[in-house]
Amino acid sequence: MPVFLEQIGGFRTTRSNIEAALDLHRRTPLSDHLEIETYTWAVLPDHLTTGDIDEYVSREIEWVRDTLAAGASDDSR
Repeated sequence: MPVFLEQIGGFRTTRSNIEAALDLHRRTPLSDHLEIETYTWAVLPDHLTTGDIDEYVSREIEWVRDTLAAGASDDSR
């Protein structure tokens, strides 16, 4: 499921778990890199696949980057 969505129809995504994992990674890096899996796009409902795959992948990367950055700014308070 796209990490930038909290809910799809009646189903909640794993976004809260991903946010917790990114918070842990930000505070105690587990690796020098992160991997964002995007292979599930083909099985998404039609209304979520109306754009270009490049757009979706970019949105995933931006969401992860922004989530990590937001946590870092929370730490500086």
